[in-house]
Amino acid sequence: MTHNRKQKVATLVRLLDSGSSISDACRQAGVGRKTAWVWRRTEPRLEEAIQRSLDRRAGAIEDVAYRNALDPDPRHNVLRIFLLKVLLPELYRENREYEERAQDDCVRVYLPANGRQVKIARDDDDDGDDDGDENK
Repeated sequence: MTHNRKQKVATLVRLLDSGSSISDACRQAGVGRKTAWVWRRTEPRLEEAIQRSLDRRAGAIEDVAYRNALDPDPRHNVLRIFLLKVLLPELYRENREYEERAQDDCVRVYLPANGRQVKIARDDDDDGDDDGDENK
C-alpha cells in the first residue's frame, strides 16, 4: 500500500470515528465513495470504522423511529407497522402460509404463522357481495 493511501485510510477512519457520514468523510479525505468501498475489503481498520459509523447512524435513526412511533399522529402508522413486524415477527410477518377449509357456507382461513383462525363468509355468486343474490 502506498504512503498516500495509508494517509487517506487513516484520515477516513479518523473522520468516520468523529461522526462524519461516509460521504462527508470521503469528500474531506479526497477519496471517491466507490474507492472507499473497494478499500474496505482490504483494510480492516477502514471496514471496522465504516461499520461503526453505520451502526451509530442506525442507532440514531432507531431512536427517532421509536419516539415517533409512540406519537399518536396517524402519519406514523406505517412506522408503527414496520416496528411491530421487527419486534413481533411471529404476529406481524407478511409471508404467512394459510389453508382454507370450507364449512357452513364460510371459508375458515387458518394462519399457521400466528395460530389464528379467521372466518370469512363465502361469496359464490360472483357479484362481489355476500348477500346470496346471484340472479337478482
